[in-house]
Amino acid sequence: MPVFELEKMTFEEVDKLSRDDTLIMLPMGPLEAHGPHLPLGVDIRGGIVLTRLAADLLSERGYTVAIAPVIPYTISNAAMPFAGTVTLSRATIVALVQDIARSFARHGFKRLVINCHHLERPNLAALREAAEGAREFAISVLVSNAILDSLPECAPLMKGEHPELDFHAGEAETSFFLWKFPEEVRAKYRDLPPNWSNLREKFAAGAKDFKEADGPDCYFGDPAKGDAQVGEKLYTIQARVLADEIDNWVKRTAQ
Repeated sequence: MPVFELEKMTFEEVDKLSRDDTLIMLPMGPLEAHGPHLPLGVDIRGGIVLTRLAADLLSERGYTVAIAPVIPYTISNAAMPFAGTVTLSRATIVALVQDIARSFARHGFKRLVINCHHLERPNLAALREAAEGAREFAISVLVSNAILDSLPECAPLMKGEHPELDFHAGEAETSFFLWKFPEEVRAKYRDLPPNWSNLREKFAAGAKDFKEADGPDCYFGDPAKGDAQVGEKLYTIQARVLADEIDNWVKRTAQ
């Protein structure tokens, strides 16, 4: 089955899509600082690329997938001390996602998948609140957990000493950009020392942002270990985990 991109379609073409069988996939990721070596759009690009990889896998399994344009803003309070980062309020995220779900439901679509490349806990909580509230519109909304679920399989591929602490703009995201957008990676990544500050522990102890969590340059992990081949392997795994998650969700909700 083909993979459609809604922004490139006419309303007549969209109208021909099966309402019961089409999966709408919505990538998300904020405009957010990612160290001194990566651009602000890492999560935006990551959401787009991962969604497309998973959509292609789902298409091979017989699904009709329509990808909606990326939402380039989320809750991103942790990186707000760094220039260029934009954050939204919880109320805005909930209202935005519910309005999008309501719109697709009004056109008769039954399933919406949100693939957010930004894992800040308050953001994920807001997305899940929005998904729960969207039930009243007669549309099922899945907020993917695939990136987190793929970590046990991805970690052994990474070269850094503590892949479990590679939280932000470290080896994994640097590898992704070296694979897909190498011209946008600043050469200084090779000289950055690892930062193994434990974000979860720091936030649990009261840190409110990356600077307070001992991330003065807005990265956590080991960017210097970035490798394009590793990036491709990591995102191939994440795409498969995402496709499996969606496949299982569809089968579960169809019962």
